[in-house]
Amino acid sequence: MVWLEANERIELELLERIDCQLTPYTIEGITKDTEHSRNTVRKYLEMLETRIDTHFKPEEILLKVNNQKIDYFRNRHFSIQKVYLSIMEENITLNLIEQFFYKEFFSLEQFCKEYYVSNSSMRRKLKKVNELLKPKQLRISLIERALIGKEEDVRHFYFQLYWTIFRGAKWPFHQIKREKVLAVVKKIEEHLDMSFSPSAREKFAYFYAISGIRREQGYRVKLEEAICKFMEKTTFYQPLKEIIPHVYLGAGISTDESEFTAILIALEIIPGIKNEKRPWNSVLLQHQKQNTSMYRVSQFWITSFEKYFKLTFPEEAKEDMLQKLIRCHSRTYLLRHDFQFVSHYQYTDELKETLPIFNSQLEDFFTILQKSDYKETFINKDYLFPRYALIALKYLNLVEKEKQIIVAIETDSAILFEELIQDKLIASFGRMYDLKFVSIREAYDIVITNFPLEDTEAEKTIFIRSQLNTRDWLILQQEFDDIIKAKQKKQLKKRK
Repeated sequence: MVWLEANERIELELLERIDCQLTPYTIEGITKDTEHSRNTVRKYLEMLETRIDTHFKPEEILLKVNNQKIDYFRNRHFSIQKVYLSIMEENITLNLIEQFFYKEFFSLEQFCKEYYVSNSSMRRKLKKVNELLKPKQLRISLIERALIGKEEDVRHFYFQLYWTIFRGAKWPFHQIKREKVLAVVKKIEEHLDMSFSPSAREKFAYFYAISGIRREQGYRVKLEEAICKFMEKTTFYQPLKEIIPHVYLGAGISTDESEFTAILIALEIIPGIKNEKRPWNSVLLQHQKQNTSMYRVSQFWITSFEKYFKLTFPEEAKEDMLQKLIRCHSRTYLLRHDFQFVSHYQYTDELKETLPIFNSQLEDFFTILQKSDYKETFINKDYLFPRYALIALKYLNLVEKEKQIIVAIETDSAILFEELIQDKLIASFGRMYDLKFVSIREAYDIVITNFPLEDTEAEKTIFIRSQLNTRDWLILQQEFDDIIKAKQKKQLKKRK
């Protein structure tokens, strides 16, 4: 990735692999699983070993590299994010951007001298970074010594940057004390009669701190008047308006409607609010009553999805769906772009692997959305795409549509025994596959039997003992996976 140096990227990759592996890795094993040479793997493993030895206690995390195996231990109470942080804090590009954030950047020459990097190398790197930022209407300007763009986009960029790197492992804002910001959050929670989940509380604290720092530097958010007007009618508007002048950095925010609305939107869209009054119910009613663009686009999404996929969402679920969609679309008003600074688990990767046909269809559907009358709403694909997938998976049985396996069971035992096998298969695999049971005289994908059958295809036949043993379960799991992958591959080929 453009943000990371080659050595940082390899260290992070090796750390991720080792931390996910239950059995001890060897250098040869990692070399086989990656595109790196044995010498490269050993070099960066030893760098990682030195880093861990230097920064952490052996009872927290331990890495020892030798010719036979790689010994690795991590205490379950220790956050691996701390190791990520130790790597990322050394990143040259991110240090440059942080100097922009704190107004500490003087000149590129001075920066290069401080970080032992050539001027030409740094300029090449900044050119690549700006190419990445351009579609998001942001750019790094050495002349203006700043990250240039809409203020709401700049703040979101810094929020995602700091959350990706620090993720609660360390408070990153040396200009503002964490205790003061958390005290603000606590007062807001108490006055609004709501509570954040721990991660949501920390995220809101990050956003509030970034907003405070940017305001003190003279930057201001300028939102559309229609957004500000709408947010006046939301559940949290009045109580937040009452408390914000009396908290740290809040006096200026309360008198600037766009700034206040930005904080209000951030408060309402960060997932993890717990409130018995169910504020999003009232928000939905406000949207319905005013027939807002967010309400219309959310309705448009539901009807368009049903039409494109030829599926129907349950009527009783549509109100809950609208709440989720409006929350997503509300977020895109303030936060139009998302940024990925380091590779990490993404739900879309899992979706491509487990439901590739649906993923392909959803990609096509999203393209249609981006060409619709509401195309401005669908700019932030990185954010919206996985959430649309989760909404669809929650309310529709997509497993049934894409992962059906037709099973025949034929044994020399009583029918009750065969029904018992069915029940066991459903209990073990029912959430992963849509299992349909048929007689051996019908078309099937696989037949399970405990005696030789004539006129059956050998590759479709699984022999078991009188009862399913551990080996049988493992074989069935592999067979089911192979059947689904073959079906998906065939259907994807047809789509193309």
